[in-house]
Amino acid sequence: MRTLGLRCLLVLGTLALTGCASMSNREVHVEPITLPTSVTPSLPARVGVVFPEPLRTARLETAYLLGQDRYSWRHDIGSALTGALRQALSASFERVIELDRLPADSRDEPEVDAIIVPAVTMMSMEMPQHSVVWLLHQRLQLGFDLYSPSGARLGQWSAEGMVGIGAHGPVLMRQGAVDQALLRSAMAAVVASVHTHPALGPLRDAVAKRSEPGRDPDPLSGASPRASAPLPSPTTAAHRADAAPSPADGGKPTVGTVVLRLDAGLARDDGIETRVARCLAPALTPATGLGDAQPASALRDALFPWLDPGAAPRDTEAIATLLARPAVRDRLRQLGVGHLVLLQARDSPGSRTDALGCFVAIGGGGCLGHFEQTSGYIVDLAIWDPALRQPIGVGLADVSRTLGVLGVVLPIPYTFTNERDACSRMRDTVERALGLPR
Repeated sequence: MRTLGLRCLLVLGTLALTGCASMSNREVHVEPITLPTSVTPSLPARVGVVFPEPLRTARLETAYLLGQDRYSWRHDIGSALTGALRQALSASFERVIELDRLPADSRDEPEVDAIIVPAVTMMSMEMPQHSVVWLLHQRLQLGFDLYSPSGARLGQWSAEGMVGIGAHGPVLMRQGAVDQALLRSAMAAVVASVHTHPALGPLRDAVAKRSEPGRDPDPLSGASPRASAPLPSPTTAAHRADAAPSPADGGKPTVGTVVLRLDAGLARDDGIETRVARCLAPALTPATGLGDAQPASALRDALFPWLDPGAAPRDTEAIATLLARPAVRDRLRQLGVGHLVLLQARDSPGSRTDALGCFVAIGGGGCLGHFEQTSGYIVDLAIWDPALRQPIGVGLADVSRTLGVLGVVLPIPYTFTNERDACSRMRDTVERALGLPR
């Protein structure tokens, strides 16, 4: 019963509501988002895009069962999603032209290399009952159909974004803001998929081989009588403001270390990432080129889309592949990032002892016995040298919190945590890997 109550309180804080009853059939309007500038150059391809009516007007419903009660939210996400997709596709391709429909036949072909038709294939909200790492977890999956200029279907692929809040995450966060974070994560996955998904391999190969002498590199000015104006590129002044910041004095940034959670639930304000970074801060030199109170968040903006939730690499091979990208290596050097402390979090098994009995008698009552419950999470750390493209140290720490009651007629509650010891272990691991004095 305590666990269910905790999650009810989390939902109230997350959605900024006043009571569980008011969560039923809640309307959520999602405001537009602005994506950071992509660190990876766009593909030199001309693509058409058709935004179907169901996507432009999407009103998605998520629901959660709490005991016997069902709570649901209707997310008015279509407009914000369409705007975000315009930005993501414009960041991915040299030229993007919005079409009203697919061509009827070859005589109706627009002058593009391919046509993309996106759709929402899944959106879910979960509140795991026995998780500390994830108390709230949302996912958004987008499907893409790829067509030839004549309208022949060539293939399909998907991209999925996620957002999550854990035990140490934000206490108050509007559902609209959660959905905006989810959109950013999904768009990061979209941009990353354009450069990595096998379904787009033939298109990537075709444009890479297109090197005719004297070919005009500028996009075509008029593709089709059905085509609207080209979609706006996200490389505007507003977006450039989100790009990698420079040191305040305009000089060369100090080479330092950034702590970043690869499986973060939020691009900014992830609770576990913030706690680990705060723990390690006394031992590390900050990379001044990031110039942000949350260096990991600034680094995600500077390396968008590669480190955002849902798009970030999770294993050694994928991290090494990312660090081998020239644009990523160059940006890390510009920012003065000499080392990365990359972490992931997972729930620890926990334990429970329930031998407490309480009684009521004439004239009084009391409790005898012992109740104790321990829960927490394990932090897996890897210290990376971007220049070597390999880890130079690994370690883990189990962070736990114990709540108990000792019954000696009167119940005596107690609580303790090992956070200080866990912090010392993490700091020890990092100092050894970086050869710092201890």
